[in-house]
Amino acid sequence: MTPSARIATLYFLFFSAGGISLPFFGGYLKSQGLSGQELGLVLAISPVAAIVFPPLWGQLADRTGRPGAIVTVLLAGAALGHLLLSQVHAFWLLLGAYAVHAAFGTSITSMLDTLALDAVGGATGAYAGLRRFGSVGFVVTSALFGALVDTIDWRILAAMIAGFAVSAAFARLTVWQQRVQRTDGPKASAAEAYALLRRPAVRWLLAASALHWIASAPYHGTLSIHVEALGLGTWVTSGIASLGVLAEVVVMSLWPRIGGWLSPRGWLWLSFASSGLRWFLMGTLTSPWALIALGLMHALTFGTFYLSSVGWMSRCAPGSLRATGQTLYVAVTFGIGGLVGYLGSGLGLDAFGSSALFRVSALAELLPCLALFLLPPSPEENSAGAQASGA
Repeated sequence: MTPSARIATLYFLFFSAGGISLPFFGGYLKSQGLSGQELGLVLAISPVAAIVFPPLWGQLADRTGRPGAIVTVLLAGAALGHLLLSQVHAFWLLLGAYAVHAAFGTSITSMLDTLALDAVGGATGAYAGLRRFGSVGFVVTSALFGALVDTIDWRILAAMIAGFAVSAAFARLTVWQQRVQRTDGPKASAAEAYALLRRPAVRWLLAASALHWIASAPYHGTLSIHVEALGLGTWVTSGIASLGVLAEVVVMSLWPRIGGWLSPRGWLWLSFASSGLRWFLMGTLTSPWALIALGLMHALTFGTFYLSSVGWMSRCAPGSLRATGQTLYVAVTFGIGGLVGYLGSGLGLDAFGSSALFRVSALAELLPCLALFLLPPSPEENSAGAQASGA
């Protein structure tokens, strides 16, 4: 099996667990008797961990040159965290068990991205070709789980534990010994990570990405709750998530051809504006088929957003700081952005319900558009656009 095939398979296996976690985990927590505020606090554990742990794991990967070994440990730790989660039911115990999972799980995507970017020499188009296998895994398990399971219960955690455990076993057999020798750029250190963070192209990109993720929090944390509040079945939640990720797969497959059509700034503007429309319609429409059809907009809400911003960060960070750059992106976007978003979503859910919460998110998408307006032109932006074609 080639290095690219190994990484593509790892993406598939890991995101297969995500196909159950994203649409249904919030509903599982709700089924344990948690209030909206308690739900927000548990979900906020993940972004808090994402602020702290990804940069630490990224620095370790850059210093040792062994991202394959790091990702194996992360997958095993994530499985352990969910195993603990399946054994507890009280709020504070759920909080602690999920914290164990988050210490490992929040860094997996950025470490897989590091392996993928290394394998393709930083070419964003080729990276998208590997990353799409993760989206395929997400669709497969989300669709199957939604069709086979009609009640949100312990089977959600059982499936997620199995997904992480299988991923860890495969990583141990295939990428554990993989080493990366980097000679371009400064040696990984906390000072160099801070210097990277101080660059205007990085700061404003991270600000816009975090604001977008705050606005996206109701979708990622309360989708199943919103669908249930409308009196619709779990198949609707599964349909929204599955069609959304299918649209994401299409974008990732076409990215080598279409990535150069717009600058990264242009793609991000389109992503944020489209997301605002999507959240408004999510909070307004009640038809199950209309809500599922909105899943097509995930191509822009996440697909073009993630590809253009990851590619941009890859060009800002020299090869010796590749894992550091990707984990900084995760820490700020999904860590700080997710923390604010999940806490706000939990409070908003209790205060005025899920439909109004989505409409507020639509207005919040104006903020990342403003951040991009304030971002000065940079050489990294132009080179990221060139890389989008897969050069």
